[in-house]
Amino acid sequence: MGDMSANPPSSSLTLLPSETFYFPPHTNTNKPPKNKTLKILQWNILAEQFSYRQNNFDLVSEEVLAYSYREPLILQHITNQDPDVVCLEEVDHFDSLNAALKEKGYTGFFSRKYDPEKLTTRDGIAVFYKTHTLTHINFKDGSYLDAKGERSTQGYVCVEMERREDKKRFVLFITHLKAKESAANEAVRLGQLKQLSEQIMPYRHMPVFVVGDFNTEPGHHAPEWFTAQHYLGLSSVYQHPVVVKNDVLPYSTWKIRPAGEVKRVIDFVWHTPYHTSVVCALCTPKVCVVPECRFPNSMYPSDHLSLCVEFTFNK
Repeated sequence: MGDMSANPPSSSLTLLPSETFYFPPHTNTNKPPKNKTLKILQWNILAEQFSYRQNNFDLVSEEVLAYSYREPLILQHITNQDPDVVCLEEVDHFDSLNAALKEKGYTGFFSRKYDPEKLTTRDGIAVFYKTHTLTHINFKDGSYLDAKGERSTQGYVCVEMERREDKKRFVLFITHLKAKESAANEAVRLGQLKQLSEQIMPYRHMPVFVVGDFNTEPGHHAPEWFTAQHYLGLSSVYQHPVVVKNDVLPYSTWKIRPAGEVKRVIDFVWHTPYHTSVVCALCTPKVCVVPECRFPNSMYPSDHLSLCVEFTFNK
């Protein structure tokens, strides 16, 4: 049975429940004060141009797929998590998100995908940050080059920020890699991560975070190569042994396509453990509460699940 038809969202929105996993020795009652932490939310929110039903999300109602239904849920989820930084992929309604988040104390940047065909619906990457806790030092974006040396539609955003209270500086990279499973596309993703690594290199002396939709799973060639670049000093939060042992992230995307059910972990949050430590990480909703249509659904607005991690600075 598919998703039941839904009424437009009201001021009282209900989202699928998610728990928070605390890294030892932290607990819900034993954690650093919020002004001493940095909370980052990573999320592919499903662009409107990809949220159609026929031969795509066949079991999800048109009402639920409509962006007018999903955006209030997106904003409610961000409000519930209350992150310092919001990193989003597949954004094609930046202006409305920016206006709504501005009222909650955020300011944002948007990097549209390279658009050689001059399409007006091309999505992109957006990053928002709380202006009362953080200040932005520098912003840059770029496109990855393909095997011919030409610009691809995939790219990255780099933002250097400083925490107002203690002047702690850090660099955040957000990326969205080549989609679709195949050996050829995995080779493309590997090439893109090699280019991203070159961009990260100048910041190795400071805290670095890398988040995004990598469109590939832990253990596959591209993320394995990225993990093996020890000179970058990066570690994947959701692949930490204690996280894996507690099954915190059994999936980061889960949907039913005409060809079958897709349940994978393809979204990542990386940090530099020398500079930062993990306090807690958001879990995905338990399988028992997920509707038969999977995602998106009337209580969750995207086919990807948000990853939200709270950090402390070590020095």
